[in-house]
Amino acid sequence: MKLPNIKTKYLVVTFAILGLLSVWFDFFSNKEVSNQRNQKSKSVDTYIPAGMTLVPIEIQNIESLKNILGDFGVVDLYIPSLDPKVPSQKIASNVKVMRAPLNPDVFAVLVRTKDAAAIAGRSDPYFVTVQNPKNQDSRIQNSVTRTQIITELQ
Repeated sequence: MKLPNIKTKYLVVTFAILGLLSVWFDFFSNKEVSNQRNQKSKSVDTYIPAGMTLVPIEIQNIESLKNILGDFGVVDLYIPSLDPKVPSQKIASNVKVMRAPLNPDVFAVLVRTKDAAAIAGRSDPYFVTVQNPKNQDSRIQNSVTRTQIITELQ
């Protein structure tokens, strides 16, 4: 059995085109599957523990924070003073913070649901300091009554 007399250059070109088509289809099919996986895995609302709330916050020193903090961390939140003679007011201590997976320029803190209003009710951006991630007790200070709420996050 003899193969038809087809010139070698036509065979090479045909195989090259088929190879490129198969790589192209494989690339776009894998890209769609990975995009679907990333969109499903990036939603963090299913990971919030019961009784806790993830509160997005505006950060005054965000450029510094982006350079020293990874996706997660433990921070203190301060309301900076406009008067240099008056110290900044600490609002929360040792609260867990995370970067938003869909926009790494957005940060949110994990607090108890009953303490969320104390964090979310502020219109001014917070000044954030990074703490040791082994700190587990968080404190939210209520500015009206000046009480401290102590919680344990595990």
